[in-house]
Amino acid sequence: MKRKSVLAIVIAIVCMVTMLSSVLAVNAEEANDTIVISQKNNIAIAEAQEYHWSGTWGHQEYDCEEGDPGFNVFDGNFGNKWGSATVAEGHDQWVSVTFAAAQNVGGVKVWQSVQGYSNIGKFTIQYQNGGEEWIDLKVVGEEDLEFDTNVKGGSIVDAMLWDTYEYLLDTPISVTAMRFYIAATDVIPTATAAEFAEIEIYDDKASVSQVFDGGAGNTGIVPNLTREIEFDPDSTTILCSSQAQPVKNAIDYDFATKWGSAQHSIPQWFTICLDEDTNLAGFALYQDTTWSDVTGMNVEVLVQGKWETVYTLPEGEPMGPVLEVDFDTLWNTDAIRFNFTAVGDGCSRDSGITGDTAHSSVDINEVFIYSGKYVEVTAAPTEDPNKTPAPTKAPVTNPPAATEAPKSEDGGCGSSSAIAQVMLILGAALVIKKKK
Repeated sequence: MKRKSVLAIVIAIVCMVTMLSSVLAVNAEEANDTIVISQKNNIAIAEAQEYHWSGTWGHQEYDCEEGDPGFNVFDGNFGNKWGSATVAEGHDQWVSVTFAAAQNVGGVKVWQSVQGYSNIGKFTIQYQNGGEEWIDLKVVGEEDLEFDTNVKGGSIVDAMLWDTYEYLLDTPISVTAMRFYIAATDVIPTATAAEFAEIEIYDDKASVSQVFDGGAGNTGIVPNLTREIEFDPDSTTILCSSQAQPVKNAIDYDFATKWGSAQHSIPQWFTICLDEDTNLAGFALYQDTTWSDVTGMNVEVLVQGKWETVYTLPEGEPMGPVLEVDFDTLWNTDAIRFNFTAVGDGCSRDSGITGDTAHSSVDINEVFIYSGKYVEVTAAPTEDPNKTPAPTKAPVTNPPAATEAPKSEDGGCGSSSAIAQVMLILGAALVIKKKK
């Protein structure tokens, strides 16, 4: 084999190895920058479970259903709550669930009501395992909670409180009941009660439901054909920062429902995950301006594991009841996130009185997402202008039917033109006779 041929082969092999290494590096980077959606199974909601609580507002009575009863925190509805009896009299408060059979528990998640009456500084997660004794699983203190939600309503005056706490166990435990216990002295002063909006208890079978790593990003394609993506609220993965009213309401095609975030807390967000990489052409948001006045927001799409901003509401411009945006080009992605960063005081209440920022939440009736594509339009073929056109035949027309000369109104023989025609015929006859 010649020396030049061997050298050429070596160079080719080096190039191939270099290209392969770069491809593997890109794939490894993308694999590390994915969004994993884990589906936890909430075992607190079941017909066979029993719920108990210490009392409700104005009623220090076991399992009292007046006011906001304890079973509200186990119904999956963030629009209601359990509100305890007053803690001012020194009574400890609690809410519990008893399972029909022993369960393996892998974690819990608690949402405190942020309506301005509860500010829990410490509580204890307890369980039973077939006996009557309550065993402490986790004492949750101020060091475990994020006091990042500003509240200026209810009985609380300009205070920061926490809205969500999640505790996941390294090793699942077997339980027959769980209780969330709040000592009266562990409610921060100025708060009058202990209130939870929702509690979820997870089994040990949490699994990955889907992995989202984003699409190719900006395609550079200007769409000329768009359509609305149809979502199934029961099967579409939609995530959010908080929900006083279920986030799936934003994709249920019902303008009488809405996603309502926690009050007194900004920023807020929700994310819609798509079944596959999709070219997005734009979106439309419908805001409930009775309770919501968004003045700052942006929209991001997931591109190869990273969020990329595709729209930002101009500074100081309210979103209004409807915000519809068409992207300049198609964005290829499998997830889109709406971030709400500021609210104003322009929302009106049912009474028509202007609201204030302290009570503002983010309330979205519906969101529509549009996909798009570019469709080539085939123009009709044009003929060569230098080509000699084919001869055309004159159209054949039938002679008009004979019409009678109009009669004069006085019953005479007709118009002067008719007389001229008769004289012309007589003259022609004389000429022919002279030729003979």
